[in-house]
Amino acid sequence: MIANHVKALLHKNGCHWNTGGSVGNSSGFGGSAAITYSFMDGRPAGFDPDQFQDFADFSATQASWIEHAMDHYEEIANITFAEVASGGDIDWGYAQTFYDWDGDGVIESHEVAGGLATRPYSNGSIIVIDRDSTNFSQGSWGYLVLMHELGHAAAGFNDVTIGLNFSETYTTSQEYWNQGIDGQVLSVSEDSRKYTAMSYNNHPDMPGVHPNTLLLYDIAALQTLYGANTSTRAGNTTYSWATNETFLETIWDGGGTDTISASNQTRDAVINLNPGTFSSIGSYAGRDATDNLAIAFNVTIENAYGGSGNDRVFGNAVGNEIRGGAGNDRLFGQDGNDRLFGEDGNDRLFGQDGNDFLYGQDGNDFLYGQDGDDFLYGHDDTDRLSGEDGNDRLYGQEGNDFLYGGNGDDFLYGQEGNDFLYGGNGDDRQSGGKGDDRLYGENGNDFLYGENGNDSLYGGKGDDRLYGKDGNDSLYGWQGNDRLYGENGNDSLYGENGNDSLYGGKGSDVLIGGAGADTLVGFGSSSSQFDTLTGGAGTDTFVLGDLGSVFYLGSGHARITDFTSGSLAIEDTIQIRGVLNDYTLNQSVNYGGAAALDTAIFLGSDLIGVVEDTTAIALTADYFTTV
Repeated sequence: MIANHVKALLHKNGCHWNTGGSVGNSSGFGGSAAITYSFMDGRPAGFDPDQFQDFADFSATQASWIEHAMDHYEEIANITFAEVASGGDIDWGYAQTFYDWDGDGVIESHEVAGGLATRPYSNGSIIVIDRDSTNFSQGSWGYLVLMHELGHAAAGFNDVTIGLNFSETYTTSQEYWNQGIDGQVLSVSEDSRKYTAMSYNNHPDMPGVHPNTLLLYDIAALQTLYGANTSTRAGNTTYSWATNETFLETIWDGGGTDTISASNQTRDAVINLNPGTFSSIGSYAGRDATDNLAIAFNVTIENAYGGSGNDRVFGNAVGNEIRGGAGNDRLFGQDGNDRLFGEDGNDRLFGQDGNDFLYGQDGNDFLYGQDGDDFLYGHDDTDRLSGEDGNDRLYGQEGNDFLYGGNGDDFLYGQEGNDFLYGGNGDDRQSGGKGDDRLYGENGNDFLYGENGNDSLYGGKGDDRLYGKDGNDSLYGWQGNDRLYGENGNDSLYGENGNDSLYGGKGSDVLIGGAGADTLVGFGSSSSQFDTLTGGAGTDTFVLGDLGSVFYLGSGHARITDFTSGSLAIEDTIQIRGVLNDYTLNQSVNYGGAAALDTAIFLGSDLIGVVEDTTAIALTADYFTTV
């Protein structure tokens, strides 16, 4: 199906060249064409002397730019041009040109034409360029005229402005002959040299700038007629421009791994890698350029590099490498498995669909993985990383960072700095790294590792495992049946709801079971540690020994603050190693807590535990379990 914007450019009869100088119609689109051309020697017979005056020869430089324009057409489509001495399919001339714009049958001196051309005909076509155009170099008015008139003669393109805007003074005949296939015309918003060199209207945001290339709709229409030339720039190509250059272009690229680079630009750039879209690179009249670069339909550009401005860069459906450069940039991977690099500045990176790699680098950056299984690296400064959907891996690196896992089974690693880690939904693994970190498991069965520093770990919902590691840490199981390991340092462990297991490890720790049937193991390996064990509501087990050893031999001991006994519904127990006869109880001393006497537990002369504020304990199986 032919798009409407292509129909608007093509002549309603579909006239175009075939190989061998014959003319085809709309039933033969898509074939290649070999076209000959020649240069006129004076005024050809039959030319109206009022319409064509003062013929002259092109200079060698002008002729070379004419050939450049034809080469450009060859780059776009399967069309070739070969020079012949005379009588070519297209005959080029150079004269003062006029046109009866008002249709009154009289050509007047003010009715100047920049150039005139006829469409493909069996007896040949002509192009006559007005002699007021002397500079034909790329980007000049003269080069635009070459591309425009060649559009008529080589492809049968319409003057799209005639036939569109019926408020202007064009004759019925002019409008009729410049309507496209099925009577299609361009909309008012499309009728400009933003979209096509066949328009008489300036680019709306960059008036007075002439294109270096055929434009978005021109390329689509030419390739509809003759097919796309996929050998053009089929290797790895980098597209770049002079710093803050003013230009209009459309990229046609046949393949390879390609890059649009604005790395040398100092103004804010917008780069969109999607085919059929516009980018804004360079400058215009002292401000940022606007929609001055298009990517042709059916073109894939893989990579984009921003400059030192505050850039916005959008990827496409394939895997892109996008670099922001300096400045505060916004990078969007869109579809595909992308790699986004914020580089310098405070950047925002959005992976969007696909399994993406996001690197914030220097500056305070926001990284959003979004859909897919993504890798996010904050790097320097204070960054915010959000994995969102998928099983993501987040690395804060240097700085005080905020990491949000979102949905999925995620891995969060704070690394340097005092970081905040939030697992979100799913079964997550979190590691604080260096610094005083806060880790929140939230929903799911999570593993949280504080590592270095004085960390706070919160399991949230689910059956979680919390490891304080080094430093004086605070661990909170919250809901679920959790396992909390203080490890090194003087730690505080809070099981809260659920049937939890609390292991203080080395250091003098505080263990509070909370609601549920909890197991509290304060001891690590030190003979001088003093742990405080509080069971809370529920039937709890206080562990003073295991199969390997008796705990607290030496100067340390455990304080049990809320031992409950004598209730059939709730009754705590104390676990010791060996047999009951190895131990003795002393119930005549107050070691701390309230004024009531305490029960001291001895192995020989070594105090290993104190049950505060109660003597209602006997050295029997009702109160003790042995291993």
